[in-house]
Amino acid sequence: MELDYKSELKKISDFAKKNNNNREWFRPSTGIHKIKILKIGREYSVTFRNQEIPKRLFVIECDGKKYNWGVTKSQSDLSLWGQLMVLGSVWGSLEGREITLIVKESGDERKRKDYTISEAIQYTAKG
Repeated sequence: MELDYKSELKKISDFAKKNNNNREWFRPSTGIHKIKILKIGREYSVTFRNQEIPKRLFVIECDGKKYNWGVTKSQSDLSLWGQLMVLGSVWGSLEGREITLIVKESGDERKRKDYTISEAIQYTAKG
C-alpha cells in the first residue's frame, strides 16, 4: 500500500490551522499553576487502547503565555473535568475566569497526576 505523503501533509496542515496547533499544548508539571481561561473550544476525541476518549479544548493563559489545553470529559465531579463543570455552573461561565490548578503526582511505577482546582474545593467537598 502506497502512502500519499502530500495528501497526509495537507491533512496535518489543515488540522493545525483549524485547531490552533501553532499554539503549544499545556502539560502541567507538579506544582501550582495560575490559569486564565480565555476560550472554550470544540469537542474532540483521542483513541487510546482502541477506546475513544472524549475531550474538550480550552485556550488558556499561564505565566503570560497562551496554550491549548485538552481536558478529558470524565464522569466524576472530583475529576478535573468535573471540577471545571462545577465552577462553570456556579460562575455561569468559565471564559475570562482565573483558576488555581494544583498538580500532584502519585504512584511509584506508573506515575499518575492528580488535579485539584482550589476554587472548586468548597463546592466539591463531601461532608
